[in-house]
Amino acid sequence: MSLKDYGTKATVMVLNLSGARIDYIMRNVVTFLYVKLYYDQDGKFGGGSILPESIDTKGKIYVAVYDNRDTFSHESGIVLLDEFNT
Repeated sequence: MSLKDYGTKATVMVLNLSGARIDYIMRNVVTFLYVKLYYDQDGKFGGGSILPESIDTKGKIYVAVYDNRDTFSHESGIVLLDEFNT
C-alpha cells in the first residue's frame, strides 16, 4: 500500500512508524529482529483476515515481528554465497 492510499492522519502515522522502525534498527544494529509497523486505518488485519475475528484492529497499530535469527546458521559458506547471488 502506498502513502497516497492513506488520509492525512494515516500518512503522518505511517511516517512516524517508519521513523520508529529505523530508530529501533539503528539502536540495535547487530541484534535487531525484523519488525514491521503498520497503522491499520480500516481494520484489514483483524476480523479473521490475519488475526482472529474477535480482535478489532481498526485505527490501531499492528506490529509484526519476525525472528530470523539462525536462519542461515546451518548452511555452509558456499550455500550462503549461492543464496545471496541469486
